[in-house]
Amino acid sequence: MSGINELLGYEYYNDKHVEEHVNRFTFEEFDSTKATETFFQQFVNKLGIYCLTPHNDNILMWSHYAKNSTGYCIGFNTEYLMNYMDGIIEIKYIDQLEIPKIDITRNFYLKTQDLCGQKFSVWKYENEYRLVKISPEERVLHLNPQCINSVVLGPAMLDPQKNEIKSILKKSFFEHVKLYQAKQSSSKFQIEVDEISKD
Repeated sequence: MSGINELLGYEYYNDKHVEEHVNRFTFEEFDSTKATETFFQQFVNKLGIYCLTPHNDNILMWSHYAKNSTGYCIGFNTEYLMNYMDGIIEIKYIDQLEIPKIDITRNFYLKTQDLCGQKFSVWKYENEYRLVKISPEERVLHLNPQCINSVVLGPAMLDPQKNEIKSILKKSFFEHVKLYQAKQSSSKFQIEVDEISKD
Protein backbone atom coordinates (compact mmCIF):
# COMPACT_ATOMS: atom_id res chain seq x y z
CA MET A 1 0.00 0.00 0.00
CA SER A 2 1.52 3.26 -1.06
CA GLY A 3 1.20 6.22 1.27
CA ILE A 4 0.25 4.11 4.30
CA ASN A 5 2.26 6.28 6.68
CA GLU A 6 0.40 9.38 5.55
CA LEU A 7 -2.90 7.57 6.04
CA LEU A 8 -2.17 6.88 9.69
CA GLY A 9 -2.96 10.52 10.27
CA TYR A 10 -6.39 9.93 8.73
CA GLU A 11 -9.22 10.30 11.21
CA TYR A 12 -10.25 6.80 12.23
CA TYR A 13 -13.83 7.17 11.15
CA ASN A 14 -15.74 9.58 9.00
CA ASP A 15 -17.78 10.63 12.03
CA LYS A 16 -20.80 11.92 10.14
CA HIS A 17 -21.11 8.74 8.11
CA VAL A 18 -20.67 6.45 11.10
CA GLU A 19 -22.96 8.39 13.40
CA GLU A 20 -25.66 8.27 10.74
CA HIS A 21 -25.68 4.48 10.96
CA VAL A 22 -25.02 4.15 14.68
CA ASN A 23 -28.05 6.32 15.38
CA ARG A 24 -30.19 3.63 13.74
CA PHE A 25 -29.25 1.18 16.46
CA THR A 26 -31.63 0.78 19.38
CA PHE A 27 -31.04 -0.32 22.94
CA GLU A 28 -33.46 -1.61 25.55
CA GLU A 29 -31.15 -0.63 28.40
CA PHE A 30 -28.79 2.11 27.32
CA ASP A 31 -26.25 1.83 30.15
CA SER A 32 -26.23 -1.93 30.59
CA THR A 33 -23.96 -4.77 29.54
CA LYS A 34 -26.81 -6.06 27.40
CA ALA A 35 -26.86 -2.77 25.50
CA THR A 36 -23.13 -3.01 24.88
CA GLU A 37 -23.47 -6.54 23.55
CA THR A 38 -26.42 -5.52 21.40
CA PHE A 39 -24.49 -2.62 19.94
CA PHE A 40 -21.46 -4.76 19.18
CA GLN A 41 -23.51 -7.43 17.41
CA GLN A 42 -25.43 -4.88 15.35
CA PHE A 43 -22.28 -2.97 14.52
CA VAL A 44 -20.29 -6.02 13.42
CA ASN A 45 -23.16 -7.17 11.21
CA LYS A 46 -22.86 -3.90 9.27
CA LEU A 47 -19.09 -3.64 9.31
CA GLY A 48 -16.89 -4.48 6.33
CA ILE A 49 -13.15 -4.92 6.90
CA TYR A 50 -10.49 -5.19 4.21
CA CYS A 51 -7.07 -6.41 5.39
CA LEU A 52 -3.89 -5.13 3.76
CA THR A 53 -0.13 -4.97 4.25
CA PRO A 54 2.45 -2.49 2.94
CA HIS A 55 4.77 -5.40 1.99
CA ASN A 56 4.57 -7.30 -1.29
CA ASP A 57 7.76 -9.31 -0.73
CA ASN A 58 7.02 -11.31 2.43
CA ILE A 59 7.55 -14.99 1.69
CA LEU A 60 5.13 -16.15 4.39
CA MET A 61 2.38 -13.86 3.13
CA TRP A 62 2.77 -15.31 -0.37
CA SER A 63 2.50 -18.83 1.07
CA HIS A 64 -0.47 -18.14 3.32
CA TYR A 65 -2.60 -15.82 1.20
CA ALA A 66 -1.71 -16.50 -2.45
CA LYS A 67 -2.31 -20.23 -2.77
CA ASN A 68 1.30 -21.22 -2.12
CA SER A 69 2.67 -18.39 -4.26
CA THR A 70 0.60 -19.27 -7.35
CA GLY A 71 -1.66 -16.22 -6.95
CA TYR A 72 -1.06 -12.50 -7.27
CA CYS A 73 -0.82 -9.39 -5.14
CA ILE A 74 -2.70 -6.16 -5.89
CA GLY A 75 -1.14 -2.83 -4.94
CA PHE A 76 -3.46 0.08 -4.17
CA ASN A 77 -3.19 3.83 -4.40
CA THR A 78 -4.35 4.55 -0.87
CA GLU A 79 -5.24 8.16 -1.64
CA TYR A 80 -7.92 6.96 -4.06
CA LEU A 81 -8.86 3.88 -2.05
CA MET A 82 -9.70 5.85 1.08
CA ASN A 83 -12.42 7.70 -0.82
CA TYR A 84 -14.38 4.44 -0.61
CA MET A 85 -13.65 3.72 3.06
CA ASP A 86 -14.72 5.11 6.40
CA GLY A 87 -11.51 4.55 8.33
CA ILE A 88 -8.23 2.76 8.85
CA ILE A 89 -6.88 0.66 11.72
CA GLU A 90 -3.24 -0.19 12.36
CA ILE A 91 -3.23 -3.62 13.96
CA LYS A 92 -1.84 -3.89 17.48
CA TYR A 93 -0.08 -7.21 18.07
CA ILE A 94 -0.54 -8.63 21.56
CA ASP A 95 0.46 -11.68 23.63
CA GLN A 96 -2.72 -11.77 25.68
CA LEU A 97 -6.23 -11.07 24.44
CA GLU A 98 -7.51 -7.71 25.60
CA ILE A 99 -11.26 -7.12 25.49
CA PRO A 100 -11.87 -3.40 26.07
CA LYS A 101 -15.06 -2.28 27.76
CA ILE A 102 -17.18 -0.19 25.42
CA ASP A 103 -18.39 3.06 26.92
CA ILE A 104 -21.67 3.40 25.04
CA THR A 105 -22.34 6.77 26.64
CA ARG A 106 -19.39 8.50 24.96
CA ASN A 107 -18.38 7.99 21.32
CA PHE A 108 -18.85 4.25 21.70
CA TYR A 109 -18.53 3.52 18.01
CA LEU A 110 -14.91 4.65 18.10
CA LYS A 111 -14.16 1.83 20.53
CA THR A 112 -14.53 -0.65 17.69
CA GLN A 113 -11.00 0.37 16.74
CA ASP A 114 -9.83 -1.61 19.77
CA LEU A 115 -12.17 -4.52 19.12
CA CYS A 116 -11.17 -4.87 15.46
CA GLY A 117 -7.53 -3.83 15.82
CA GLN A 118 -5.95 -6.67 17.77
CA LYS A 119 -4.13 -9.78 16.68
CA PHE A 120 -1.84 -12.21 18.45
CA SER A 121 1.85 -11.35 18.17
CA VAL A 122 2.66 -14.54 16.22
CA TRP A 123 1.18 -12.69 13.20
CA LYS A 124 3.30 -9.57 13.68
CA TYR A 125 5.28 -10.22 10.50
CA GLU A 126 2.15 -9.35 8.50
CA ASN A 127 2.27 -5.68 9.54
CA GLU A 128 -1.47 -5.57 8.90
CA TYR A 129 -3.74 -2.59 8.36
CA ARG A 130 -7.52 -2.85 8.19
CA LEU A 131 -9.69 -0.56 6.14
CA VAL A 132 -13.19 -0.18 7.48
CA LYS A 133 -16.44 0.33 5.60
CA ILE A 134 -19.82 0.72 7.24
CA SER A 135 -22.40 -0.26 4.66
CA PRO A 136 -25.77 -1.57 5.84
CA GLU A 137 -27.09 -2.17 2.34
CA GLU A 138 -24.35 -4.12 0.57
CA ARG A 139 -20.99 -5.72 1.36
CA VAL A 140 -19.44 -5.28 -2.10
CA LEU A 141 -17.35 -2.27 -3.11
CA HIS A 142 -17.08 -1.18 -6.73
CA LEU A 143 -13.74 0.61 -7.06
CA ASN A 144 -12.49 3.00 -9.70
CA PRO A 145 -9.53 1.46 -11.63
CA GLN A 146 -7.42 4.40 -10.39
CA CYS A 147 -7.45 2.73 -6.97
CA ILE A 148 -5.10 0.04 -8.32
CA ASN A 149 -1.50 0.98 -9.04
CA SER A 150 0.28 -2.37 -9.37
CA VAL A 151 -0.08 -6.12 -9.70
CA VAL A 152 2.59 -8.60 -8.61
CA LEU A 153 2.57 -12.06 -10.16
CA GLY A 154 3.32 -14.88 -7.74
CA PRO A 155 6.65 -16.75 -7.87
CA ALA A 156 4.85 -20.00 -8.74
CA MET A 157 2.12 -18.62 -11.00
CA LEU A 158 1.65 -20.60 -14.20
CA ASP A 159 2.04 -19.00 -17.64
CA PRO A 160 -1.67 -19.21 -18.63
CA GLN A 161 -2.65 -17.17 -15.56
CA LYS A 162 0.19 -14.70 -16.16
CA ASN A 163 -0.94 -14.16 -19.73
CA GLU A 164 -4.53 -13.65 -18.64
CA ILE A 165 -3.53 -10.94 -16.16
CA LYS A 166 -1.28 -9.26 -18.71
CA SER A 167 -4.18 -9.19 -21.16
CA ILE A 168 -6.44 -7.54 -18.60
CA LEU A 169 -3.83 -4.93 -17.69
CA LYS A 170 -3.42 -3.92 -21.34
CA LYS A 171 -6.94 -2.49 -21.34
CA SER A 172 -7.10 1.30 -21.48
CA PHE A 173 -8.42 1.79 -17.95
CA PHE A 174 -5.49 -0.19 -16.52
CA GLU A 175 -2.73 1.50 -18.53
CA HIS A 176 -1.43 3.21 -15.40
CA VAL A 177 -1.04 -0.09 -13.49
CA LYS A 178 2.51 -1.40 -13.22
CA LEU A 179 3.22 -5.12 -13.46
CA TYR A 180 5.79 -6.94 -11.34
CA GLN A 181 7.09 -10.48 -11.05
CA ALA A 182 7.89 -11.95 -7.65
CA LYS A 183 10.58 -14.61 -7.43
CA GLN A 184 12.45 -16.55 -4.80
CA SER A 185 15.86 -15.07 -4.07
CA SER A 186 18.74 -17.31 -5.10
CA SER A 187 20.83 -16.33 -2.07
CA LYS A 188 18.37 -15.42 0.70
CA PHE A 189 15.17 -16.74 2.24
CA GLN A 190 13.07 -13.94 0.80
CA ILE A 191 11.04 -12.80 -2.20
CA GLU A 192 12.39 -10.35 -4.78
CA VAL A 193 10.04 -8.21 -6.85
CA ASP A 194 10.99 -6.79 -10.26
CA GLU A 195 8.96 -4.73 -12.72
CA ILE A 196 8.21 -6.52 -16.00
CA SER A 197 6.57 -5.75 -19.34
CA LYS A 198 2.88 -6.42 -19.98
CA ASP A 199 3.79 -7.91 -23.38
